[in-house]
Amino acid sequence: MNTQVKFILLDSNSQRMNSAITSISQLYEHYDRVLVIAEKRMYLEQIDELLWHNSSEQFITYSLDTECYSSSVAVLLTDKQPQGSRYPTLLNIDGDLPLNSGQFRNVIELVGAEEHYKEKARERYRVYRQLGFTVTHKLLGKNN
Repeated sequence: MNTQVKFILLDSNSQRMNSAITSISQLYEHYDRVLVIAEKRMYLEQIDELLWHNSSEQFITYSLDTECYSSSVAVLLTDKQPQGSRYPTLLNIDGDLPLNSGQFRNVIELVGAEEHYKEKARERYRVYRQLGFTVTHKLLGKNN
């Protein structure tokens, strides 16, 4: 399996949550199961709130990893590194290089606007290329 990696370069950090919700919604529409990982727990809690309040538009079955969840959950929000995931897609909100990233069919990396986020993303980019993954990027401007 050739892992596809897409870096989404944010124009501002205020785009992070909207970009995460948009990515999750688009993947969910295509019946894709998504593991959302973030080092900062506050990001997961913000996504939890947005998904809950967004449910009138599109209900997405999801769980925050501290809650009881079943295999029927389409989206799992977690701050733990994946181990033998049943999810074909990984959405990396702010973390380091995910362990076992080759187990995913798709990896989406949200990259913050500040230089320290970009530097960490450059390191992940190099590693993904060395692993032979197909890597693309998209600049998310103010109008996206």
